[in-house]
Amino acid sequence: MPAGGGAVTILSQGEDPNATWFFETNVFGLYGSNGIHAYRFVDTGNGLLAKFNWGIQAPAAAPTLSFEAGTLTLLQGRQYAYSWVSKWTDASGTQRIHVGPPSPISGSTGPQLDEVVVLGDLQVSADPQVTHL
Repeated sequence: MPAGGGAVTILSQGEDPNATWFFETNVFGLYGSNGIHAYRFVDTGNGLLAKFNWGIQAPAAAPTLSFEAGTLTLLQGRQYAYSWVSKWTDASGTQRIHVGPPSPISGSTGPQLDEVVVLGDLQVSADPQVTHL
């Protein structure tokens, strides 16, 4: 990425110093892509830009279902999915939220009488920008 004076700044190891980067900004961040890599730079409130991959991957596995005694009655079955979420407060004090794509859908609960559906095997993301399920 050309910096002031025409010097090249490498965004991360393995980048092509000859790749053309394109950037877009909004009030809370900077988005950049060279057609191979895409990054999101955001001020998380400390006055410095933190670099994250642009976008969040979907969890690879559907949640599992189990049941406990409770007060839920379902005449028809339900299916469940979950997403990883990135929440941060920008330099202006506004909370920002990025929701990633959903996991695969679980099997059906089938009809239930006086039950509670318990979701299990929710994966933890290795992505440092993910803060919530």
